[in-house]
Amino acid sequence: MAITPLKCSRVLLVAGAVLLATDTTLAASGPPRITMQRGTISVDADSTAIDYKAHHVTLKKVVISQGDLRVTADHAEASGIDFDNSRWIFTNNVHITSEQLGVLRSDSATVQFRNERLESALVTGNPAEFEQTTSKSGAFARGHADSIEYKVATDTVRLSGSAQLLYGGTETTAPVVVYNVRDQRLQFAGAAEPGGRVHIVTTPSKSGKPGAAPKVPGRPRGAAAPNASGPP
Repeated sequence: MAITPLKCSRVLLVAGAVLLATDTTLAASGPPRITMQRGTISVDADSTAIDYKAHHVTLKKVVISQGDLRVTADHAEASGIDFDNSRWIFTNNVHITSEQLGVLRSDSATVQFRNERLESALVTGNPAEFEQTTSKSGAFARGHADSIEYKVATDTVRLSGSAQLLYGGTETTAPVVVYNVRDQRLQFAGAAEPGGRVHIVTTPSKSGKPGAAPKVPGRPRGAAAPNASGPP
């Protein structure tokens, strides 16, 4: 059974049941939006279409939030109508933000939810972008790559394909860069083929001292890394 886009003010999704409540008065700012609630996860969208038989949902102008973690996009499709074990595809103007992560921006993202929590997100774009400002030190990190994978359990972002990460005054370019957003630790690897090298460049600050750099296990700051056999 397919449900066409719903024109209502609120949809409450609890344990697979959808309760519809229609607001007869439209807001002055425009048509009402649709809200779904599942445990600690809330979904807000302009419109939705749910196919219960195929376990498929389509949303437009969607915002999914859990705590301070937010995923926004112009369009989203999911393989399930709950978050116990579902795969979501977001496209156009995708933003994934949280206080600890910072922000991921991309053309598209594949997000996996498991046990009603966001487990991982793989964003791709031309390029996909990452930014983080740490609340304690105020240090700023910015990176881009063909694809960026964020894993919630390890608090890491993995930049792959023409990856570049700028942290303070230190810029790292490599085929693969892995950055721990919680501990501000950096790992990187070159490619097996010739030319897949890692380059680290430190630019002095205005005071004449090198800018702060993330912790790099076993690697002096400002050094160019040799080729690596594979990703970290």
